[in-house]
Amino acid sequence: MFGFRKRGSGVQGITYGVMDGVLTCLGVIMGLSAAGNKFFLLLAVLAVGLADALADSAAFHVGQETETHHQKREIRKSTVLTFIGVFGGFLVLGIPILFLELSTAILVSGVMGMAILAGLGYTVASINPKHKKSRLMWEYVAMGIFVSVVTYFVGRLVVGLGV
Repeated sequence: MFGFRKRGSGVQGITYGVMDGVLTCLGVIMGLSAAGNKFFLLLAVLAVGLADALADSAAFHVGQETETHHQKREIRKSTVLTFIGVFGGFLVLGIPILFLELSTAILVSGVMGMAILAGLGYTVASINPKHKKSRLMWEYVAMGIFVSVVTYFVGRLVVGLGV
């Protein structure tokens, strides 16, 4: 499916990137939503998204260089796809913040994030048939819910402390 079954396709880079981008962006949105500032939240999504995409793609690149079975072209492709997956996740989930009222944007971004994670689970299970689609979809959504809940309460805690 999607041409990702063959070696060197970059599937690890794009799936890693999407998972990281969506989970990290959900954490930023839910954690910083406690501040109640739409401009600050949008700025954080863009800045953290770019920094995370650059750092993760560099780390993924180094990780693949440590493995002896990857060719240079394959490593470059995975590096670029990791960047696209991470930053793309941030951009997609950041769009509602730009156009909607803050509380609505947070809800829409959360729902979009869960839908992307479910789709990612379905895609990964389609690529690797040893995984059951519904189980992997729910597993990825559960990860998103966990990150969202934990970071939301940390944000509320920090705001409550008046730090």
